[in-house]
Amino acid sequence: MPFPARDYYSLKLLQKRWNAPWEEITHVVETGHLRACVHLPVRWMEYGHYEESKFIVDKTAICDGMVAVQAKDTRRIFARGENTVCVFQSIKRDAYLLRLAAEPPQKPLKFALEELVVLAKDCLAFEQEHKIEVCDGHMHLLHADDAPEPPASNTVFSHDYHLVRIDGQNYHLGEKQAVVVRSLHEAMIAGRPWLFGKTLLKQAGSTSNRLRDIFRTQPAWKMLIKSDGRGYYCLNLPADVAPPHEQTLREAV
Repeated sequence: MPFPARDYYSLKLLQKRWNAPWEEITHVVETGHLRACVHLPVRWMEYGHYEESKFIVDKTAICDGMVAVQAKDTRRIFARGENTVCVFQSIKRDAYLLRLAAEPPQKPLKFALEELVVLAKDCLAFEQEHKIEVCDGHMHLLHADDAPEPPASNTVFSHDYHLVRIDGQNYHLGEKQAVVVRSLHEAMIAGRPWLFGKTLLKQAGSTSNRLRDIFRTQPAWKMLIKSDGRGYYCLNLPADVAPPHEQTLREAV
């Protein structure tokens, strides 16, 4: 069964995705360059903002779901492995702060390092801003504009997947085409390279019934994506990838 697109990444998964030292991950989070979030259990929260160091309450309501952790609190979590957090930031409205309400009485909220996650949309924005490229299944940080061009034989994906190079062949992709290729590439990295065509169409926001309709402007798209003939697709990378029905048989043995 194909995996759905991720809503968020753990910090450990980001480290693998970017092939970066753990210290780089913690640095971008605790300095506020990359927003970290936690899942807030059901609590009464005060919605408000600060005015001259005083917290002004706009309303009090029950809240649960994803909220952002302030950079100063992530530093304490990194240093101690866990920490009590009382004030959070809304992911829907940056200026809105959420503070644990004093009434009714509630238990303090303590979060562990393993509970910190990064939303998928924040991950993508960070990759685009800092020009993180995907090369041969690994994420490499490019800190300079004049980073050396990879060899023509490499498989290279631009940060937004609008440019793909496989064995020296360039593919310039449109918006929906890029979404399809990103989904297939992430699936391949996750070890489940075959995705159902209808799933890919839905993820791309397409109303078409066939994947080839999305790629009608790409005459050579079958050189980029291959089919198993049963409705499943994967990237046509230079690797020995078994069709999904064969993978299932292998796993069942």
